[in-house]
Amino acid sequence: MGLEDRFNQALERWIAHCGSPNIQASSSALSAITCYAYKQIVEMGLEALPLIREVYDRATFDDGAFSTLRLHGLVLAVREIAGDDFKIPIELQGNMPAVEEYTKRWLDENGYGYGSDDGHIFHSE
Repeated sequence: MGLEDRFNQALERWIAHCGSPNIQASSSALSAITCYAYKQIVEMGLEALPLIREVYDRATFDDGAFSTLRLHGLVLAVREIAGDDFKIPIELQGNMPAVEEYTKRWLDENGYGYGSDDGHIFHSE
């Protein structure tokens, strides 16, 4: 099974996790990442970043689980994978739409965009 298939399977499990009543009722963004599926995506490393970027471009659903993942989980995954190379500016913290836009722009500007000839643009060291 390829990376994209493994990513999508883990993503579906992560969305299901984010849809649980306990996660939806939680006021902590960290509750969105307390699942094995999140860990699997992070362990995919830099190669997962273009796939995470693509998730941002998917249609926005009224689904609370997808919203939780999109507003909180994806940013945390990018941070965990990219480490100190990815930092949210202090002036954006707490403004989730601005954080989402910053994250998408950072992924694009750092070579983690989605959509090259083969479907991915991987960052080269």
